[in-house]
Amino acid sequence: MNKLSTSNCIHSLVSIVTNNYFKIWKYCLIYLVVLGAVYSLNILLMLIIPGELIATLTMIFIACLLMLAPGMIIAFSHTMLSIARSEPASLKRSLQVGYSQEMWWQAIIFVLLYTAGIMGGMLLLIIPGIYLSISWYSAVYYLCDKSGGPIDCLRKSRQAVKEAGFFRVFAYIVLMTLIVLALYMPFYFIPGFEYFGIIISLLLSPVSVMTPIALYLSISRPEQIDSE
Repeated sequence: MNKLSTSNCIHSLVSIVTNNYFKIWKYCLIYLVVLGAVYSLNILLMLIIPGELIATLTMIFIACLLMLAPGMIIAFSHTMLSIARSEPASLKRSLQVGYSQEMWWQAIIFVLLYTAGIMGGMLLLIIPGIYLSISWYSAVYYLCDKSGGPIDCLRKSRQAVKEAGFFRVFAYIVLMTLIVLALYMPFYFIPGFEYFGIIISLLLSPVSVMTPIALYLSISRPEQIDSE
C-alpha cells in the first residue's frame, strides 16, 4: 500500500463534508434526539419514583446505557460511513446493523477492548496509549464493514496505519485537530465572544465526525473489508 498523502486525505475530507454537510448534520441531530429522549426518560422516572428507589434506578440506567451505547456507536458510525461513500443513509438500517444479534455483542467487546487498551496504555507512561489511539483511530469502521471480530478489526486498523505510515497518520490527525481548534478556540478567550466560539465549534462538527472516516477510506484496502 502507498504511504498516506496527508494533503489528499484532507482534500477527501473537505469533499465529503462540503458535499454532505446538511445530511451529516441531519443525522447527527437525529442521534442527538434519540440520546436526549433516553436521558429525558431517565430524568422523568427519577422525578416520579420515590427517592429511596432513585439510586437503584440510576444503577439500572447506567447498566442499560453501558449495554446499549456500543450498538449506538456502531449505528452512528455506519450512518456516517454510508454518507461518506455516497450510499443511501437510513437510521432504521443503521440501528439494525448496530443492534443485530451478532454485531451488538461484538460492539460491546470492541468498546471494552478499545477502552481498556488505550486507558491501560495511558497509564504506562502515556506513549503506549497515544500509539494505540492513533493505530486504532479508524478501527470501529472495520467493525461496521464486518471485516472480522473486534480483535481482527483492531489488528487491521493497526496494520493499515503501519502501512500508511504511523507518523503520516499522526500528522493528519494532529493537523486537523489544530485547524478545527484554531477556528473556534480563540473566541473563548475574548470576553463576550464565547457563544460565538460555541456556534463555530458546532458548525465544524461535521468536520470532526468525518475526519476518522476520511482516513479510513484512504488507508483501508479492499481485501481488508468484507462489507455487505
